[in-house]
Amino acid sequence: MPAHSREPITRIVLHRMRRANVRRTLTAALCVIAVVACGGGDGAAGPAGGGGPRTRVPDELVGTWFSGDVSPTEFYNPHTGHWGGNGYGQGVFYRFSADGSYEYGYQNWSELYGCGTQTMFYVKGTMEVDETVRVFVLHPTSAKRFERNTCAGTETEVNYRDEGESDYYQVRVADDGTIELWTRYTDGSDDRWYRARKVDW
Repeated sequence: MPAHSREPITRIVLHRMRRANVRRTLTAALCVIAVVACGGGDGAAGPAGGGGPRTRVPDELVGTWFSGDVSPTEFYNPHTGHWGGNGYGQGVFYRFSADGSYEYGYQNWSELYGCGTQTMFYVKGTMEVDETVRVFVLHPTSAKRFERNTCAGTETEVNYRDEGESDYYQVRVADDGTIELWTRYTDGSDDRWYRARKVDW
């Protein structure tokens, strides 16, 4: 049984930010070498053809899982292209669909000396679930990042290549009746379990 109750924001953010920084550097170098335009389309990430491996997602995983202190609706709207966001806190959500597709969103808002910095990610793709060993693997097909700085008056949106993730999972019911998703990376980089709660979206 998972023993760690800290929510997954810190480990997910640090993991993704570290990968994003490496990818930004590599992407810039490749663009110069290949003399091709970066960006455009629906976002970088995934195999040719825009589809990735997928399996049926079991009923216990289907739905939206959220962790954090922002509204779970304040992220990115893929239908309008609008970044939501609000002026405080951080949050992470995963939305798993029965057909083997998923969405991921993250936002963080921080202030220092009266300047606000907001960072948001939105990723979608396909997923595989192995119910025997209770592992899901996420295969991104599109990934976007948005950054806002209130003092500099800047806003940037870029596509980036997301590597996805592979997690052990457990679904449990908390004492208060809340359905919780506990996850842990399968690669051994972090042996702690992290928790998100199921929300109605």
